[in-house]
Amino acid sequence: MEWQPFFPFPEWRPAQAKGLDFICQALSQSDDIMLEAPNGIGKSAIAIALARCSAKLAGSATYISTTTIELENQYMGDFAKLGLRQLHAKSHYPCPTCRSCDVGSRELKSGRRRCEQGDGCTYKIAKSEFNVADFCIANAAYICTCARFAIDWVSRDIAIFDEAHLLHDTIASGYSFNIHDSEVEFFPSGGDEPAWLEQHYSVWLNTQIRELEEELDQTDEDDPEIQKLCRKLERAEQKREK
Repeated sequence: MEWQPFFPFPEWRPAQAKGLDFICQALSQSDDIMLEAPNGIGKSAIAIALARCSAKLAGSATYISTTTIELENQYMGDFAKLGLRQLHAKSHYPCPTCRSCDVGSRELKSGRRRCEQGDGCTYKIAKSEFNVADFCIANAAYICTCARFAIDWVSRDIAIFDEAHLLHDTIASGYSFNIHDSEVEFFPSGGDEPAWLEQHYSVWLNTQIRELEEELDQTDEDDPEIQKLCRKLERAEQKREK
């Protein structure tokens, strides 16, 4: 692939050209490609050039991941005008009824949602734009979580992991969780952990989730504590998934 017409700036540095030449040549031979380069060389421009090139010449959509929302925002500040789209978790999107979308999307026992914004929901709009964009960006933890659990997650041909040397920690954190003294009646002895998790901890965790659901169901949308309660419930549900 010839990447030059898709570079996001009028000129490129020799190291950027060398990196893109290497990647484009290796794409036909390898599934996994690693590029190591120092800070300040312009790796974000390399990522955007590759994503634009892949979309136009190969019809391949691309996910770009970073380690922090701050880095995402830097990408968006530089490249949103080229079509880059961004997505966060629901808690980052305001809701006119319920403060944030993670609260508004919660279903009450009556079967209705707290918020009925429908197609006007700020999260739904952002997610729709994210899904149809040729290249889009989110933090690595969010992408890994969605890829595992989101039923409507869209598979893509290419994923670019900025700061990839930290990716193993992100993946590991998706399969681990902490259990605190306050959550359990007792801890298992050595070797009994699997049976304890299945026979005891899962029961206590399900009880905690039911109690949090009932508390959230009875909490008014105007209560300033409702977001904290919603996030506490989400953390418990994530533990159960893991």
